[in-house]
Amino acid sequence: MRRGSLSNSSIFLVVCAAIFAIASFIFDQLVIQYEDKVRTQNSNYQSMIFDAINASELDLNLKNLGLLSHAKASGAEFQNQFLYKVSTLRFDDKYMKRTYSEAIKINNNYLKEQFETYKSIISIHYNRVMAENIMFQRLIESYSLEDFDEFKKHQLKINAIFNKVDHNKNQKFSDKTFLKTFLNEKKNYKTIWENINALVITYDKVREQLTKMELIAEKLYDEKIKEAEQISKKISKLKSTKNFFILFSVLFQILSLTALLILFRSIVDERLKD
Repeated sequence: MRRGSLSNSSIFLVVCAAIFAIASFIFDQLVIQYEDKVRTQNSNYQSMIFDAINASELDLNLKNLGLLSHAKASGAEFQNQFLYKVSTLRFDDKYMKRTYSEAIKINNNYLKEQFETYKSIISIHYNRVMAENIMFQRLIESYSLEDFDEFKKHQLKINAIFNKVDHNKNQKFSDKTFLKTFLNEKKNYKTIWENINALVITYDKVREQLTKMELIAEKLYDEKIKEAEQISKKISKLKSTKNFFILFSVLFQILSLTALLILFRSIVDERLKD
């Protein structure tokens, strides 16, 4: 071999080293691209999990509101029935005199005092039902359910249900003096029960809308979980492909270095021969 020139085998080794180096560089770039894809999918996965958690919490809140609505309706209805039965007995003079005959002998004003106590209980019950109805409406509003597109129409229906309640009509019954006078006549009790029952019915109507919203939240949760699972599978495939590219990048780097070492040895051997 002439000094300063390379043999065909040396040129071949140079070309191989260059090709292997280029191949290694290409796979390095692919690794970088796939790393970006993995990072993007990880971000999407975290977003889906976050949305799923929000949907789960929303579903739980809706269930709690539904249970609270049911509890308030059941409690108020039970007290209504109890107080209504008491009122029917209260205006049954024969029953009252027969039942409390001994107490009347001791105190002639016993029935009158009992009646005043009963009217106070009615007043407290009525005002409590009104206050709880308003507080329950405020509680639902605090969740800002109208911010979710899926719930807007149901929230509007809930608002309409509460708006139908005539608080001005009920407000006058918060005056204990008015209510005690109003309750002196048996015929007025029908108005009281109708008003209270109208408030109680709102709970059932609202609970019906809340149940529909629960189903939407559950569906939303399931959708987000499925999307998260699909993204997780994509991430696994991307990572597998990335690892494959890393392996080939390292392999071609080794081949490139091997070709250079062989080239170096070949040049040294040829120089020694000369």
